Amino acid sequence: MPSPSTILKSFYKPLDKDRHEIRLVRLHPSKGMELPISCELFIRSLDKGPKPNFSALSYEWGSPFGDKESIFLNNIEVEIRPNLWSALKRLRQADEDVTIWIDALCINQEDHEEKKYLVNRMCNIYKNATVTFAWLGDERDDSDIAIVELSRLGKHFADLYANYKTAAADGMVHTTKLSAPEIEEEMRKKYTAGDWKQAESLDRLIDSFGPCRALLSRSYWRRIWIIQEVTVSSRVEVICGNFRMDFNHLRGAIILMSIFLQRVLCFFATKFSSYPIKCWPPEDVELIKNLQGDIPRAAATIGKCYY
Repeated sequence: MPSPSTILKSFYKPLDKDRHEIRLVRLHPSKGMELPISCELFIRSLDKGPKPNFSALSYEWGSPFGDKESIFLNNIEVEIRPNLWSALKRLRQADEDVTIWIDALCINQEDHEEKKYLVNRMCNIYKNATVTFAWLGDERDDSDIAIVELSRLGKHFADLYANYKTAAADGMVHTTKLSAPEIEEEMRKKYTAGDWKQAESLDRLIDSFGPCRALLSRSYWRRIWIIQEVTVSSRVEVICGNFRMDFNHLRGAIILMSIFLQRVLCFFATKFSSYPIKCWPPEDVELIKNLQGDIPRAAATIGKCYY
């Protein structure tokens, strides 16, 4: 493998600051996940000539220690951190190139003047990207269940925003609008013997609490840069493993789940002993208490991306 100095000279030709140049990665296609990752760096101006069509990656670098993964960059084998390697595997298409901004590759990390120049332009880079991919990491802790349920809730929130009556017909959304006595009566009806079918939507939500909590507790949400990256982006797509969802749907799901926790779950947690609800074992009550902390934290981060 070539020396670091040789690699740096090969990859990082000087940028013309007067032309507001940046580097982009062209991720080459592959028809197999197991095949090596191949990509190349090239220079484009954001202000001169035709605007480049590119996406941007919002992700967590991960620890600089530990094992590295190999990719081919400009036909030279280089090592990158595992989380970026996984993201590239998922973003790679079968039949066409993907042009993307990735700070770890597009910035010469050994050139402090260049780092300062590009960090100052970071807002403009994400603003010009057609889409920003928020990479949460590989699938784990039933993250597929979490993404599916959060997508469902997010779409309901979008319906609620566009057409109040449409979303109000959904049992969960309807329940969040009720007063405490009305909630009690509604839940009594849903959970009386032989009436479980009416509670299917609610049961699915409860079953997803563990996976949702794990997803919303990932260290990605503690990144300070997410606020800038997401705020200025025209569109954001959340990716976890093979599953994707619109960031606006995630925001809507967080809002609905926060309301649900406050207006329904807390109410029943305090009166747990009064109801013969077999789906509420003590561990679920404990999970609800934990979610009451995790969801507001995630909501606070996401909220800052909009206000």
